[in-house]
Amino acid sequence: MPIAKPITYIFTQADFDKLCHTLMSEKAIALDTEFMRTNTFYAKIGLLQLATPTALYLVDPLQIPDWSAFNRLITVEDIAIVVHSASEDLNLLLTHCGVIPVNLFDTQIAAAFLGLGFSLSYQALVEDQLEIRIEKEETRSDWLKRPLSEKQLHYAANDVLYLLEIADKLHADLESQGRLSWFKDECDVILQNAKQVESESYWATLYSNISNAWRLSDKGLSYLRTLCIWREEESRRRNRPRSWVAKDGDLQSLAIAAAAMPSLSADGLATVKLQDAKLMTRYAGEISQLLIEVGQSNASADRSNLSLPLDSSARSTLKKLQKVVELKAQALHLAPELLGRKKQLVEIIRQYNESGSLAWVGSQTSWRQAILETEFLKALTGTAH
Repeated sequence: MPIAKPITYIFTQADFDKLCHTLMSEKAIALDTEFMRTNTFYAKIGLLQLATPTALYLVDPLQIPDWSAFNRLITVEDIAIVVHSASEDLNLLLTHCGVIPVNLFDTQIAAAFLGLGFSLSYQALVEDQLEIRIEKEETRSDWLKRPLSEKQLHYAANDVLYLLEIADKLHADLESQGRLSWFKDECDVILQNAKQVESESYWATLYSNISNAWRLSDKGLSYLRTLCIWREEESRRRNRPRSWVAKDGDLQSLAIAAAAMPSLSADGLATVKLQDAKLMTRYAGEISQLLIEVGQSNASADRSNLSLPLDSSARSTLKKLQKVVELKAQALHLAPELLGRKKQLVEIIRQYNESGSLAWVGSQTSWRQAILETEFLKALTGTAH
């Protein structure tokens, strides 16, 4: 199907700066990116797609050394940046440009608030809202290869072609159903989470994502925390995937072995059986020195970050909370996953058991509290019927 809007191809810095200045007068801009992330830690941007109600722009980022004009554009509070399923695009923008939008309209999240599904694809949303079918042939293309093919450019253009029209429809529906404030809160959480991932304070909690980390002793957990921070820094420094630097299981094996050693040493760590036998060949001195320093400092890791297995009472409570979520979601025609996923519910149970009260923090704030708190308290206190 031919593209219905005129397409402008941007290949130079001067044209890109001029475009960004022109777009400052828009109320909303559709945005998408094509990128590659097969053998690197950081995604490599291969194409930037932008659209207004009347025009469409395909920008070759390989020709753009200076992104300051673009950064100013996407951080204007009065300009909504419309994206479908924004998390990966936000991470790319943050790592490539250093900024993310301040006014986000995520069409996937908007669709979820309207009962259209929790993770609806862009293609499915276009078909649902506009009764137009678009192809997905170039999803796995090499977006860094030049020249890009006509098929690639057509696919990329389609990814922003309908976004603004759909956003207008979804915005109107959200407003008519009284859910616009919920949606805006959720978009703000998405922006906050995108920033958090690139924060060093977040890296210090990554050990809690390792399977069965809760089984480690306090000393072992402290070693694991240090190794996870080291891997994060090394992966970013080398721009290689985490698993290419060190596998989760190997970090855990080293932490357990180090905690069991009466006298921690490089020779002792070299005997630990690992999935990647080359890990200690590459990093023996660095890892050994890190762990020895941690052992000498008596540093500790926060166990409250860990996902502990639920006992029978907590499992029973979890089922009650999940039932509340299911019934509320049905009544409101919302995706249950949007209202409360298992991980969020487990965190609520843990916090309640520790404090005796409901603490609505992070992704559980505002609109969810108004919907869920009364029934959650009944389930948590055993007064539900």
